Amino acid sequence: MATVREVVLPHHKKEDGTWNVKIRVTHKGKCAFINTQHFVCEKQLRKDFTIKDHFITDLINPVLKDYRNQISDLNIRLSYYNAKSLAHYLESGGQIRAEEINVIEFGLQQIEKLEKEKRGASAANMKTVVFSLIDFWKSDVVPITNIRAQFLEEYENFLKGPRTMTRLNQFKRPVTKKVKGLKKTGLHNHMRDLRILFNDSAYYPGVSKRRNHLCW
Repeated sequence: MATVREVVLPHHKKEDGTWNVKIRVTHKGKCAFINTQHFVCEKQLRKDFTIKDHFITDLINPVLKDYRNQISDLNIRLSYYNAKSLAHYLESGGQIRAEEINVIEFGLQQIEKLEKEKRGASAANMKTVVFSLIDFWKSDVVPITNIRAQFLEEYENFLKGPRTMTRLNQFKRPVTKKVKGLKKTGLHNHMRDLRILFNDSAYYPGVSKRRNHLCW
């Protein structure tokens, strides 16, 4: 479960002797920070840098309550976010830029979800697509905005040709092997699964108003 709380970072002291009050967003073991409009001086802080001034905490508490409500409203969709993207979602009032959606990260989350639902065949198909995208881009960061017409043509040619893949075996050790290019049926099924991944990621919470632009 994601958490939010007000914090002051000791090493962020400004030249005028004050600190910005930040909201720390903790999710999946990572933290991200949202700046607020509030600043405090040393006399408003305890020795451990928690805020002792009730005037400031009374101003911050409604913001924390709103953020917690937004997190609660996400429900199962919370799993789509990491700490950084969740912080942006909260700060922007529930909006997120399409270019911030990493198709690879989203795909891995979908695989995990399918496996938990005991949908092994669908999870295996999604793994094939996600790992081949990593092979093609040579990166595990692929913004959804990269999935465009020119990419699809180049990607199809990539899939049709022989290529070398490195995957982890059951012992979590990398194994490299050469594979033949996909034939017509295999290519059709692969692109079908890519379309499913792309369209699901276009419904990423916070971009619903832009989904018609993103859907393929």
